[in-house]
Amino acid sequence: MISILLILAVSAGIALKFYLKPDNKYITTTLCSLDGKKVKVVFEVTWRRHLLTPATLEGMIAVDRSVYRGRVSDSRGFTEQIGAKFRGDAEIPHFVIWPQQSGEDAFEDYVWLPYAGSGSDTDSFKRICLFVAKDDTLYYGPAENAEEARAVMEQLVNGR
Repeated sequence: MISILLILAVSAGIALKFYLKPDNKYITTTLCSLDGKKVKVVFEVTWRRHLLTPATLEGMIAVDRSVYRGRVSDSRGFTEQIGAKFRGDAEIPHFVIWPQQSGEDAFEDYVWLPYAGSGSDTDSFKRICLFVAKDDTLYYGPAENAEEARAVMEQLVNGR
């Protein structure tokens, strides 16, 4: 009986260690808008999973040499976070240029991953949708042209 409990405890510990291990991503790719505008993007981000709160994404996204940094600072209460965890939500920040010259910069020049953590392939960065505020454009990829971008967009929207 004690040996079974010991085996279960060790197995649970190993599973927990793998579950909580940060998932680092370093990806360089080209994204394209639906009207054919291309950008080179570097993602150096980390998914962090937690037991009782939603997974969080933090790190850096570089878009055509502009570097944006993101870190989650959730203001929800603990019980709200537990609810979000069980709904499968993820905490995805707006990535901003840091340090900012003013507070207004955060609203004018940021990037955001609208589909990340939504059950799509964005959480693994196989398919990406990136919103760039300074030119008010959605970019999709990996894509080299508008046709490829449209195909990625349709896959993200339809959940395929």
